[in-house]
Amino acid sequence: MKNWIGLLKMNVNAVFVKKPFNPLFYESMENQLAIDVEKKTGLNPLYPDVNIFLSVEHSYHVPFSYNEDENLGRMDAYILTDICSSDAVLRWKSKSGKIYKPTSLDIEADDIVFWFETLNVESILNTWNSVGYNQKRIGFSFKKTNFELELMAFGKLDGFYIHVKINSNLDSERYFRLMSEKIAEIFNAHNQKSEAKKRKYGIVAEYKIHKIEGNILIYYIDLGTAIGQPLKTLIDVFNNEFNEIEKVVFTNKEIYEL
Repeated sequence: MKNWIGLLKMNVNAVFVKKPFNPLFYESMENQLAIDVEKKTGLNPLYPDVNIFLSVEHSYHVPFSYNEDENLGRMDAYILTDICSSDAVLRWKSKSGKIYKPTSLDIEADDIVFWFETLNVESILNTWNSVGYNQKRIGFSFKKTNFELELMAFGKLDGFYIHVKINSNLDSERYFRLMSEKIAEIFNAHNQKSEAKKRKYGIVAEYKIHKIEGNILIYYIDLGTAIGQPLKTLIDVFNNEFNEIEKVVFTNKEIYEL
């Protein structure tokens, strides 16, 4: 099973450094909300091949509140399905009447109850049932490129690789260095745009050349909190500016036979 609330935890932990959330709060949230999503959509986000993730808006402020009179907590979040996202409101309370804030130390896992008050089921299912998402697990598809393109399944929370094969007659080292500079330019521009909007579009965490082997570049990317748009831009740039590319593969495998 995957950690489908990993993005939420990362953003929350960036704010609550001195007084972190109770691990039992996260554990109960992850399991119970996954069950709630499955009841409402038929999709279990704990499964590795179901690319549904829970997060909060950005790492500067975590929008949660607790009404002690009603013994009712609320957190404004959103559901990510690759390049698509939808707002969600999650709630929690205790069965016993105890007051459980996320940072409370005395949380009892069997006593706290989580559920979604707001969940855009239609948006989630529309994305899931789209051809680009369900077949490629990446959230978009291209009808035509100047090179062979494979969009394979990959775990975006753990980082992934882009394998690029070019014409063997080229000076591959120089060509790939220029390509790497262009990739960095795309992700830098995305991050700057997102920072200007209080990280609204997420931040690409890491991007670098992993290895160059002859006429093949293996490039590593950790999308961090970002979603699919910078990858779509990347393919557009490959298609329009690098005419010597023969094949591109998005995969979670470091070794892949091109």
